[in-house]
Amino acid sequence: MFTSSTNYTTPSSSLSGPEAMAQQAQNYVAPQTEYPWQGIQNRFPAFAFLDSEAFKAGGITVPKPNIEIPSDVLEVLGDGAAVQELLTEYFSTVHKWMPIVSKKRIEVYMENPLWVIGPDTALLFLCMKLVCSRPQDSVESSQNQVYMSAKRFLSLVEATGTVSLLVLQAALLVVWYEYGQAIYPAAYMSAGWCKRYAILLGINGHPAAYEMLGHPVLRNYYSTLDIELIKYRRHGLNKRNGEGHGGV
Repeated sequence: MFTSSTNYTTPSSSLSGPEAMAQQAQNYVAPQTEYPWQGIQNRFPAFAFLDSEAFKAGGITVPKPNIEIPSDVLEVLGDGAAVQELLTEYFSTVHKWMPIVSKKRIEVYMENPLWVIGPDTALLFLCMKLVCSRPQDSVESSQNQVYMSAKRFLSLVEATGTVSLLVLQAALLVVWYEYGQAIYPAAYMSAGWCKRYAILLGINGHPAAYEMLGHPVLRNYYSTLDIELIKYRRHGLNKRNGEGHGGV
């Protein structure tokens, strides 16, 4: 048995009640944690929702948020050679059964250094790495480092009011990872988020959509329809139970 003759003094050993709590508060040192969302601004024009017709007629554009790529994301992605290897794997595997990303456009992005690309592009690369990842022994899929970084980064991008097709593509990849690894209810909730975001972008060409992109992107719209299978058929929900495709 491990024994020690050292006596460790704690605040509760000499103080009690409010005095002990005050002493603990004085001795507390806040952890040095990076919070990339501090100081960010959401520049999304609320006018787009308050009067969508005037927004469309006025030709107003949504400003692109200027946020830094979190350090943990850069660490996961690695250097340019690592990203290029990732893209080769992605387009030779995942892309064949879910072709939602333009390979030609990605090649254009790769002409720039990783640290100067936009945050939405970095998010997409990160989610590509996530969906290409393999389960690790003794590590829950929901605790995967890449998955946790992707969820945090996606929340950060959403908080800045980013409107980008790349964000939708990244979110779709997250849903397929959650669905494949049976991460519930996250997969169900993420699927609904993708459908709402797709309507916001207007990629379905519906006249009531907000049309932030100004044009439909059908292959991404069809992917959001596939996501509906996760929300309804895979969960045993149907219109008879009060659930339907219009209830997203």
